[in-house]
Amino acid sequence: MFSFLFSFWGNHELGDGARIPIGYEKDISNTNGAEYAHIKGIQSQDGNDIYTTKFKIYGNEVCGNYESDFYDYSNAYFIYHLETDLLIEFRTENEYNIYALKNELPKTNEFLSFDDNYENYWFGWRFWLLA
Repeated sequence: MFSFLFSFWGNHELGDGARIPIGYEKDISNTNGAEYAHIKGIQSQDGNDIYTTKFKIYGNEVCGNYESDFYDYSNAYFIYHLETDLLIEFRTENEYNIYALKNELPKTNEFLSFDDNYENYWFGWRFWLLA
């Protein structure tokens, strides 16, 4: 059980950080219950770290909005393909939703906060192995 806690699937950080693993050396993290989640290991087309307030992990994609007190993004939404490291960005919510509809991805009204995504990820058997 102890080794699971520090594995790819079980590492939820120690202390005040919470994280959702999305790939090797990639995760979505949140510190001190802040509103913003940080996606570690990738950058926007502007060269900024990715911060989001609403997102959805769907299969091998992370879909979300750009939202930060630190950066001004030139685009408003993104899709990050985990297997290929491909980042697709969209200027408007409408552009994103049209693409999402065509590709059977979650629409913006299905995005969740970090807390809700975290609870969904760590629910069930992961929770019992975490304890």
